[in-house]
Amino acid sequence: MVKGSEEKQIHRIFLTLQLVLMAMSRTGKNVYTF
Repeated sequence: MVKGSEEKQIHRIFLTLQLVLMAMSRTGKNVYTF
């Protein structure tokens, strides 16, 4: 059961990273200015 919860956390992190990458690609160079 511990492995299952860890997989859910990793999956959630992966989805959030994907959303961040999409936002970055949408805004373009503005993200790299920080």
